[in-house]
Amino acid sequence: MTFEFKTHQTAITDENEVDCVEKLMRGIPNPGDGELGVSVAFPGIGNNTWTIVQASDFMIDLLLVAGYHEEDVVARDFTAKAINKLTLIEYNNFCIQGVAKNAHEQAEWVANQVETRNLTEGFTLHVSNFHLQRAWRTVLESLRRREIFVPVFPVPVIYNPYEVAFLDNQTGQRTLREVDVIAGEYARIKSYQLQKKDGSPGDVATTEWLLTIYLPWLYKQELVIDLLEER
Repeated sequence: MTFEFKTHQTAITDENEVDCVEKLMRGIPNPGDGELGVSVAFPGIGNNTWTIVQASDFMIDLLLVAGYHEEDVVARDFTAKAINKLTLIEYNNFCIQGVAKNAHEQAEWVANQVETRNLTEGFTLHVSNFHLQRAWRTVLESLRRREIFVPVFPVPVIYNPYEVAFLDNQTGQRTLREVDVIAGEYARIKSYQLQKKDGSPGDVATTEWLLTIYLPWLYKQELVIDLLEER
């Protein structure tokens, strides 16, 4: 990636773009509980129960639960019956992907749900704090490829960053903490923007597209304007 976005003082470049997007992402106003009809829980390889519970608190019409990692034995318990008991949501008000190999497969499923269900008003995206930017940008890229523009509101799921909650892919054991994996996320955000060997776009929305196309569009949407006025 070679990119430079001119600002009044210091340019946004390859070196600082992940940090700059993080700050812009965190500034996006979020609808409160029940203000938007659809919520998406985007499990990772950590504490997924809170992700689903938080997302269910925000929804009033539909909860979409993206796939869990096939090696996450805890997430395998997220059956329709378990989610119904966990969230008290009726079965016809949520949809579960099942197993997904990675964030790209999760994002593709979410984008397909948005397209087939015509979810034009957008949705809140609930993801563990450390994984939020990459997940948000991966979902946006899957939507971009379908030429779908909808508001996607990133909502962090906060928990103790020193809690052992993540799988170590090398050992298959749950031995890692958020502080152990956060640096790797930033590296992946940068590398996953790069064009693939077959010439297709990367799985993560580029910084250039976010800053020049998506975010300017987002801040012109009536819901976002109203949320800013309510502050």
